[in-house]
Amino acid sequence: MPSLKEMSLRNNSLQEFSHPGEIPSLKELDLSINKLTHLSSSVLLALPSLTRIDISNNIIAELAPNTFTGNKQLQMIDLSYNGLHSVPSQSFSGLTNLQMLDLSRNKIENLGAGVFQDLRRLKSLNVANNRISNVPSDLLMGLTALQHLNMKANAINFIPERFFGYTVQLIELNLRSNLISELGPKVFASLNALESLALASNQIGFFDGSAFDDMPKLRALDISYNRISDVPAHSFKNLVSLEKFEARENKIGNVHDAAFPNTKKLQIVDLAHNDITSVPRLVKKSLSLKVVDLSHNSIVNIQHEDFNNIEGLVELYLNDNKIAQLSTRAFEVYYYKIYGTHKLIFAKARACMHENIFCC
Repeated sequence: MPSLKEMSLRNNSLQEFSHPGEIPSLKELDLSINKLTHLSSSVLLALPSLTRIDISNNIIAELAPNTFTGNKQLQMIDLSYNGLHSVPSQSFSGLTNLQMLDLSRNKIENLGAGVFQDLRRLKSLNVANNRISNVPSDLLMGLTALQHLNMKANAINFIPERFFGYTVQLIELNLRSNLISELGPKVFASLNALESLALASNQIGFFDGSAFDDMPKLRALDISYNRISDVPAHSFKNLVSLEKFEARENKIGNVHDAAFPNTKKLQIVDLAHNDITSVPRLVKKSLSLKVVDLSHNSIVNIQHEDFNNIEGLVELYLNDNKIAQLSTRAFEVYYYKIYGTHKLIFAKARACMHENIFCC
């Protein structure tokens, strides 16, 4: 079959992918959803033009070094949903054209030193839903083109300083559902291109005041479901592009007035399920806000200036607080001039305030 370019053996009962003979033109091979227990480099040598291989949903427990040594044209490898326990150092050596690598949903505990160092064109790396606990400081060495990194749902408890120093083009970073307890001062150094950072569902109780200094393009930050009690001054002073801030279900009692000096682009703030007693200045001064969730806190009073400067507010959640005092001008009506007349608009926002005790 000298002209064959694509082959799919998906969803069969293959226990072994035996020698297919020379297929020099084959570019895409789908072996997913089978019962393969191993991969043979000698078999893959017969496929020198291979650019994409999907081996997901098998029962491969071990990846031999240099498995893909004869497949220098590979651009995509999917090894997700297998039973891999470790990934040796030479597993992907020489794959300088690889752009996407998926190792998610395995049982990986260890990643060999320098395992990704040859992957200089890799754009997407997924190691989510494994058992990784320790990450060597040089794990990401060589990944200078990486844009998307998913490490969620592992057992990572510590991120070394400048761990992301090699990944200067990273756009999206997912670290949610790990065991990280603190963030040091240089942990995210060099991530000047980052736009999305997910740190939810960890055990973070402390972060250095300069931890988030190097992310001027960050648009979405999620630190929900942690143990954070205080948001100090200047914590997020350089997040000038931030549009979405999520910090629900922490222990936050105080958001310092100077924690967010620059909030011109902020549209969504979620601080639900915390211990906040008054509307933070973060909300009062963020004039571009569309959605604010302050439900399930300990807010007692709503003042005139808390929300009346936010003309574009669409959704406001204040339910399940301790609101006993509501200023008579707290949600002052807005006037809009439409076709030469004035239209009175009240409750422009979708406001949810049940489970409070009001006194106006």
